[in-house]
Amino acid sequence: YSFEWLTEDHLPNNEAERERVEKEGRVEITGRGMKINDHSVCVTRSLGHALISCVPQFATRSLRDLEPGHTVLIVASDGVWDHIAADDAAGDALGHRNKPAMRADAARDLVNEALDLAGADSDNACAVVVFL
Repeated sequence: YSFEWLTEDHLPNNEAERERVEKEGRVEITGRGMKINDHSVCVTRSLGHALISCVPQFATRSLRDLEPGHTVLIVASDGVWDHIAADDAAGDALGHRNKPAMRADAARDLVNEALDLAGADSDNACAVVVFL
């Protein structure tokens, strides 16, 4: 199987994101994170925070243009991608594909695996798995 990234990480160490945040001028970038008042955060986009952009990054693909091997779509938060490699996530999800009764478990299993791997460093983790 193969996979394709449709978005980029929204982190200060991503050059395009760093430039966008610096241009907005609302927060101070320090090392790998951003300083907001007395707190540091490591993301450059967020829902529900007044000083962090909530403007999403969009990616579109026509289902007609997908290559034959592209049979699953995984949308997940950094709490998943920080701990599970994309090819491992794809393999895990595809393992549910041939078991129709277990397809609904694919996202839950992916999130649980990420949380187990994260241990004490657990972050918010959510995922949606769509079989195409």
